[in-house]
Amino acid sequence: MKKIFLVIAGIVFSLSLFAQSFDATHKIGIGVGSSFLGLNTNMWVKGVLVKDAYASPVPQLSYTFMADENIGVGFAATYQFFYFDLFPIDAQSSAVIMKINRFNATFHLKYYFINNNKLDVYAGGRLGITYWQGNVSFSQLNDYISRIAPAFISDALISKVVPSNLIFRKPFFAYQLNLGGNVYVTKNIGLKIETGLGAPYWAMTGLNLRL
Repeated sequence: MKKIFLVIAGIVFSLSLFAQSFDATHKIGIGVGSSFLGLNTNMWVKGVLVKDAYASPVPQLSYTFMADENIGVGFAATYQFFYFDLFPIDAQSSAVIMKINRFNATFHLKYYFINNNKLDVYAGGRLGITYWQGNVSFSQLNDYISRIAPAFISDALISKVVPSNLIFRKPFFAYQLNLGGNVYVTKNIGLKIETGLGAPYWAMTGLNLRL
């Protein structure tokens, strides 16, 4: 681990040593991240109650306006999809399918320690909202109601009162502290890497375009 840190530090120092200042007002980022919730879903959730589970990567689109050489402000948006297929608890219970979407929209503030034609390194934070929207499907619910209730009651429940799909929506306050950088392979295009504490991801990589 120490050797890896020293190699990264050496690359950053070398790029900084031979670099020149670069005046860019706009930075547009496209990236793909990984969340702790997604890792847990894909690696640990399957078991006694969960037949199948999947969490997508976290694509992100961001924009940063450089107020001066060191201060950048902007916004970012991400999306993540979750899928859960739950086993029926017993022979008479419903199989449950959950499809959940997570949208995140935030404003960010970044301070650039290094900002030149070869490299930029920054730390900052973001504030905004995470919006959860989901659909829960009870694939056997109507059959179950038909078995336990008289026909005239079950018909009324199935057609008017009890849906086979439930939809929920819930916004939450979101925040993140992050540290990242871009190594520029051309005058305008850089390779991005970033790590974060908080929603919506813990690590992200992608491309950065400066104009």
